[in-house]
Amino acid sequence: MFICRIKAGTKKRVLSPNPVPADSIVFFDATVLLGTEGVNQSKTPLRLVGYEVDRVKYWVATNRDELTGEQIVQAYKLRWNIENFFACRKLLIYTEALGHHDPSGAGRRRIRLWPLSERK
Repeated sequence: MFICRIKAGTKKRVLSPNPVPADSIVFFDATVLLGTEGVNQSKTPLRLVGYEVDRVKYWVATNRDELTGEQIVQAYKLRWNIENFFACRKLLIYTEALGHHDPSGAGRRRIRLWPLSERK
């Protein structure tokens, strides 16, 4: 399963539209191919949901066909909350590489973590 936000200007070829409830934040729901035909168009059809919050439109692509458009929007919002959580955690933790650093990236790196309040 995947769910990701895409740019509003991404080319979309609608294969089959899905019904959109009138009282929903979802304004678009369809199975589509993304990208420009013959250049970078997806080979696998995807579900594309467009929704609006505070007059800002967002587009979310997924491979989940069994969910409603509203459920896809909620799943994306939950995913984004997780991303924000880890971004905040990174700000609160100081990291330092230990051991030998291999410039080729082939060697393993160990990381030591501790709260910023204990940083030397």
